[in-house]
Amino acid sequence: MADTLKTFQQTATELNVSVNTLKRWTKDFAPFLSPSGPVSGDGSNRRFADEDVGVLRRVKDQLAGGSSTEEVIEQLHAEPALSREIRDG
Repeated sequence: MADTLKTFQQTATELNVSVNTLKRWTKDFAPFLSPSGPVSGDGSNRRFADEDVGVLRRVKDQLAGGSSTEEVIEQLHAEPALSREIRDG
């Protein structure tokens, strides 16, 4: 069954973060997210798959735990499934 794609607002609400925070994370962690398809200049038309929400939830948890953006990126690169997706994607 295909993923339901979520809007910025739906995803931000699910993660309990602002849309601006989600936009920043989308740029910072783009290599770990699925291709977004056509987007407007500000990226507001991007849609998020369930897997993207899972990655962003891990990002939120790690940042809340005190990790820096750079540390989160290193941790995500170290996850075999995500590293394989980046390599193969």
